[in-house]
Parts: sequence; structure tokens; C-alpha cells
Amino acid sequence: MAEPTTSTTVAITASAGLVSLLPFVNGDALFGAVIGAAFLAYTQVSLNYGKRICSLMLSIALGYALAPEVSNRTGINSHTVIACFTSMFALPLLVKIMQWVNKSTLNEIFQTTSKFFNALSNTFGKESNKK
Repeated sequence: MAEPTTSTTVAITASAGLVSLLPFVNGDALFGAVIGAAFLAYTQVSLNYGKRICSLMLSIALGYALAPEVSNRTGINSHTVIACFTSMFALPLLVKIMQWVNKSTLNEIFQTTSKFFNALSNTFGKESNKK
């Protein structure tokens, strides 16, 4: 007998395939997000089925929503590949950031984020000035 997660993953994949036929949905990004999220949910064996399904749905949403932005920033034109990798890495990255925020003081958070955004603005500011 198949696991409930397997049959649920098949149902979600089939419904995502039907949704991708809608004209306003980027089918490539949706397909990549579903594949990446299914891989992530498949490898999370320590979670119960309800949490696996929630992480699958959240991962699909993150992968689909972030694919255009990551594609614009990196120059990779394949929305399928970008959505797949984004859906695999966005959720674990957000969990790590949440754990760090819970352990840190407010002063540490402000110092670290200001250094990070300062480095980003210096990096991307130089590129925009060259054009």
C-alpha cells in the first residue's frame, strides 16, 4: 500500500498540471516548483504526514513566487530550473533564519542585516553605475 504522502503528492502534481493550463499561470515555474517541493517533502522523513503536506504546499508557493525574481537577478532564463531549486532551498533557508532570529538579540539582528544590505547595495550599486 502506498504512503499517504505519495498519493497526496500525486494528487497535488496532477492538480498543478491542470492549473498550469490556465493562461495567467507560468506552467514552467509551477512544474519546477512542484518537482522541487516534492523532492523536499520526500526527503523529510522525520516529519509526520500533515507537516510534510504543509511543507510541500509552502515550498510550492515559495518556489513559484520567487522564481521570476531569482531569474531576473541571476540571468538564468529557465523558470523550471529556478523554481525547482528555489522551492528546494527557500523553506530550509527560512527555517534557519527563523531559528537564528529566535536566538539573537534585536541589536544583533539590526547589525547583521544592516551589514548584509550595505554589502548588497555596494555590490549592485557598482553594477548599475557601470551601465
